[in-house]
Parts: sequence; structure tokens; C-alpha cells
Amino acid sequence: MPLSKAYDEYTIEDIYNLPAGKWTITVWDLRNDNNDEYSFSDKVKAGIYDDLYIDFSTIQL
Repeated sequence: MPLSKAYDEYTIEDIYNLPAGKWTITVWDLRNDNNDEYSFSDKVKAGIYDDLYIDFSTIQL
């Protein structure tokens, strides 16, 4: 199923994937069928609110 179809059918806007052992974060933007990768030192804008950001640098692993 294309990501844009998942957005249309289930109203899921963003998916965050933090694979174990891989120090990157993949964010899928389902509205635009796009994805971006970030590091754990990044602050990432969440899609559910205009002013919501997730600061991954504050998370201790």
C-alpha cells in the first residue's frame, strides 16, 4: 500500500521509525508520500501540530 493511501484511509500523518542499532530516525510524511532521515541530535517537527517539535537530543539511550 502506498504511504499516501495509508494516510487517506487511516488518517495517519507521520510514522517515526527508530531501528535498534542504527542511529538514525526515519520520518514518513504520509500526506506527501515522502520520508526524511534525522539523527538523535536533531529537533524534528511533528506533523500533528504546527508548533510541535520532538527534540531527540534530550532522549537518553
